[in-house]
Amino acid sequence: MDELDAIEEPEKGGAPEPLGQEFFQRAFEDAPIGMALVGVDERIVGANVALCRMLGYSREELLRLTVPQITHPDDLAVEVEFKAEAFGGGPGTFRVEKRYVRADGTVLIGRLSVSTIVDDDGAPRFFVGQLEDVTRERRAEEARRASEALFRALVENTTEVFVVVGADGDALHVSPAISELLDWAPGDRVGLPLVDLFETDEQPACRVAFQALVAEPDATFRRVVRMRHHDGGHRQVELVGRN
Repeated sequence: MDELDAIEEPEKGGAPEPLGQEFFQRAFEDAPIGMALVGVDERIVGANVALCRMLGYSREELLRLTVPQITHPDDLAVEVEFKAEAFGGGPGTFRVEKRYVRADGTVLIGRLSVSTIVDDDGAPRFFVGQLEDVTRERRAEEARRASEALFRALVENTTEVFVVVGADGDALHVSPAISELLDWAPGDRVGLPLVDLFETDEQPACRVAFQALVAEPDATFRRVVRMRHHDGGHRQVELVGRN
């Protein structure tokens, strides 16, 4: 940070007071997110406590490294376009998510914001990076997607009929097995009330059971009902619901 000159900030009702080196050093050092000052040669010339903790390096270790050395190999090209634009007079800021390799070899997923500090001629002098650790968020999203994919694979290949129903009672997803049981194409029932598939005299009790199911987390119910077949008849099935 000692490379940066002091700037002035106007005070109300008075002449501008210079904000000195100590002010910027404290703002940089005490930031709750990771911050780095990087030279145009990609060498790290400043790193705050949050960044050191995030990546598992001491400050001395980080200041001996370059940005590519702590970047995941598959993400090395992420910043190339931005730097080319910065040196070509293009936008001086950008935001991106990229992966870093911690000191222990584990991977951190970071949300990176970069701004450019230029000299009097407008040429890039330093890059200031702000890094937020979003690893847990992204891992949770990956786990959710994997769980959804597994659920879909099970639903699509089971011989039992699975129906995902919204809080309003409309079918959001219907498994292919409904074709075998009731001769309905799955897409024909999506967006329609599930109770419409029950015989008319079954519908009031099923609505009450469904409303009770929605009102209580982890609730379940089981009952035998008559469901309408596409040919106009009906089939007697065991209906199992779970919130």
